Amino acid sequence: MKQDPSKEAGCSYETLARQMNVPKEHVDNKEALTTQLQGRVNELHSQLERLEKEKESQEKQLQDKIRELENHVDCLEKEKEANEIRKTPTDDQAYGERITKEMNVHRTWTIRRRTLKRE
Repeated sequence: MKQDPSKEAGCSYETLARQMNVPKEHVDNKEALTTQLQGRVNELHSQLERLEKEKESQEKQLQDKIRELENHVDCLEKEKEANEIRKTPTDDQAYGERITKEMNVHRTWTIRRRTLKRE
């Protein structure tokens, strides 16, 4: 049994015909209007299916991109940790830096003393 599109839409065939831009001479042809409406419904269903597939595809692409970015963040965090470890001076390095500073201070004072003796 065919469905009555005017009952489903809750309006008359004339209103449906106007909404579908059907010429006035075809308004009384309920069979043609029903066929036209069914065709439009089928178009909309296929469009909806296509859009759902596109949505799923985009969702998958975004999930892949999120995973890629999370991996990149993990790599950057590990690299940062490695750099922090390298920047933290060991006891030997700290001792060497302190000795170097002391030598620079000693050299500066030696130069000043020599300069003062000459004057």
